[in-house]
Amino acid sequence: MGVLDVEKPAFMAEEDTAIFEDAVGKFFDEHAPESVAATWRRNHVVDHRLQLFGGYGFKNEYPIARMYRDSRVQRIHGGANEIMKLLIARTL
Repeated sequence: MGVLDVEKPAFMAEEDTAIFEDAVGKFFDEHAPESVAATWRRNHVVDHRLQLFGGYGFKNEYPIARMYRDSRVQRIHGGANEIMKLLIARTL
């Protein structure tokens, strides 16, 4: 009985980890295309708005400067878009 008590928590942890990884994998597989599309669309809109402001768009007095910085970070942040594109390609 003592041996089973020690092994049971480890088995349960492995099972919980497998269930979690499966759920996360399904979530990313289902939502990766939407994430890429939303990020692409936001960047597209902000880039066009920045063009309207010209050089003033980079001055901190204008809200577009903050929007541009935030959208630019989304492109780079952990390679999020590139990773999502790989996930999409893997599901095809």
